[in-house]
Amino acid sequence: FDCQTWFVLCWDSFTGIQMERSGPNPFLSPNLHECDWEGVGCHIETDDVAAIALAKNNLTGNIPSEIVALGLEIFYIPENKIQGTIPGSVFNMPSLRILDLFFCLMTGTIPSSIGNASSLKWLSLGYNHLTGSIPSSAQRLFNTSVIILWMNELTGTLPFHYSMMKSLTFLDVSYNAITGSIPSSIAQWEKPVWFGLGGNELTGSIPDSIGNLTSLKWLDLGYNSLTGTIPPALFRTKGAAVDFGEHCRSQNYFDGLVILRLANNALTGTLPHVDGQQRGMRLILLDHNLLTGTVPESMGHYADLRCLALNSNHFNGTIPGGLGYLKQLDRLWLNDNALTGSLPVSFQNANQLKELTLHNTNLLGDVNFLCDLDGGRFLTNENDYVSCDCCVSCAREDNKEQCNPQSHLEFLLGTYYIEVWHIWRKCWGTMNGLILH
Repeated sequence: FDCQTWFVLCWDSFTGIQMERSGPNPFLSPNLHECDWEGVGCHIETDDVAAIALAKNNLTGNIPSEIVALGLEIFYIPENKIQGTIPGSVFNMPSLRILDLFFCLMTGTIPSSIGNASSLKWLSLGYNHLTGSIPSSAQRLFNTSVIILWMNELTGTLPFHYSMMKSLTFLDVSYNAITGSIPSSIAQWEKPVWFGLGGNELTGSIPDSIGNLTSLKWLDLGYNSLTGTIPPALFRTKGAAVDFGEHCRSQNYFDGLVILRLANNALTGTLPHVDGQQRGMRLILLDHNLLTGTVPESMGHYADLRCLALNSNHFNGTIPGGLGYLKQLDRLWLNDNALTGSLPVSFQNANQLKELTLHNTNLLGDVNFLCDLDGGRFLTNENDYVSCDCCVSCAREDNKEQCNPQSHLEFLLGTYYIEVWHIWRKCWGTMNGLILH
């Protein structure tokens, strides 16, 4: 077990528990006490099994309901081939702190006994085949910090009472079939850091109160059917101070919102002007909506911005010159809008740009200066009024795939996701007495 491997707990995280007492010896080794097996930890004073941590071990079979007799504190078996349903008895272990069944083959529903897990800190059931609704008893997880349910087949509405779940910082239910709207009561969530609801079937508007969640760092509401306008407060990145321990105080990731993903909805209205320099924001993804008006000059205030996706909306007017001065911006997607004028001369020194999409706009002029930039990929149409000798023509059928920014976005989002998630996990660990790598 390599403590440095991403998504692995280190043995010294388990206070009062000794892992692999005389080993590691192979799991289920005959003639050895179970406390000597690989991935098994026991209470130092009693020799009772307290932890099973066997990630990526090709484990098969089902989880027996008799597991409750072990009274585990740690049950950490992600990325295995465990099948069947989650026995309700798992949540009746009174000392259970970590339950991680991520990326297994679990089926069935989430047991209603989930509300009995009063000591649970970390719950990860993502990337399985779970169905049905999230039990209403989940709102009794008062001490749980992390709930990961993404990539299942869950339905129904979100049952959480945010004001009661004082410890909750991370909630991700992305890529399910959750319905309903985002409740205005979300403003009562005390210390959110990560809120993921992308890829569901949510309707209604984004409540203005979500802008009051000043500790929020990751917000993904993309790929739903949301309507209405975007709360202006979401574009102000200076957030509330969140103490994630010594490891994170130097990370400007945690100075405000880092990821804002509202793409592929039916959002309307204009983008607000935001005064002053904005630090920390890495991705603003607003593509495939019904947004109108001009792109505000204040979009050039996001000094740490790496990707801005405004494509496939109804923006008009000119491109703000400030965007060309952003030294971190490597992807700017503006295609399929009614933009006019010419590309600002500020882009002549934008050597960091890897991708700029201008096709299906009303832009004019010579942009051959882009050809002098290092290694960028610039997209126009042959029938556009933009002159560019090195640009990829999106009018040609054989270029259709690379002219679709959406085909590159999921990879890009995944890259930043891992970056932000990896840092956040370490920070969460320092708060909860765990060493996470």
